[in-house]
Amino acid sequence: MYQGATAPVSTTAQPHDDGSVIHILHPTEGAVIAGNDLDLDFQFFKGELADHVHLYLDGQYIKELPRAIMGLSRGPHEIRLIASTGKHQLLRASATVHFLIK
Repeated sequence: MYQGATAPVSTTAQPHDDGSVIHILHPTEGAVIAGNDLDLDFQFFKGELADHVHLYLDGQYIKELPRAIMGLSRGPHEIRLIASTGKHQLLRASATVHFLIK
């Protein structure tokens, strides 16, 4: 499995909707991917407060946002992208996909 800095997803406060939009282009929902590596492709349209995107792989925060995730284990995985402010406060805009490494 990908080894990166991890932190739990905060779910205590209702995030602010600043108008940001995130679309995950690759992988697509339900994709079956051969090999252990994944190229991540997404679009991020910043709202009034957004500064960057946080990446969660299988529920674990990945500190640096890679465009290629290497060394994934076989089986099901989830990628979730969440818009964040410059002070790392999570916003409402998010996108999630589920895929399988075979």
